[in-house]
Amino acid sequence: DEDDGGEEDEDDYERDTEALEWEEDLVEQVEYAMCRMYEHHGEAFLPSLDQLLPWFSERLQDIDPAQQRLSVNLFDDLLELGSAGVGGTPLPCHGLASRFAASLIQCSRSDDPDLRQAAIYGVGLCAQHGG
Repeated sequence: DEDDGGEEDEDDYERDTEALEWEEDLVEQVEYAMCRMYEHHGEAFLPSLDQLLPWFSERLQDIDPAQQRLSVNLFDDLLELGSAGVGGTPLPCHGLASRFAASLIQCSRSDDPDLRQAAIYGVGLCAQHGG
């Protein structure tokens, strides 16, 4: 009967892994959509962005570096888009740099090299664009 338990554990692990991969893909798609909306609608999108950002902020407190990295990537993209703007006119960053600078600095100390790199890039964007 131990074999059955081992198979169940393996099946559970595979299901959990697939669910996490699916969630990461979904979050990446939401991140992409948010950035495109911000890029195309600028200031008009800020109220919607304000409603979505708390969920991403919570991911920064997650113990999984992959979850943290998803949020850091979003903040990096928003900071980058805001500074580049549309047609040479910067988009309003709505205090994003100052809002997330502390979290980015915290993530820049991570043992995970991908998270650390994304966070350090974000810290640089904050410094460059007034965070």
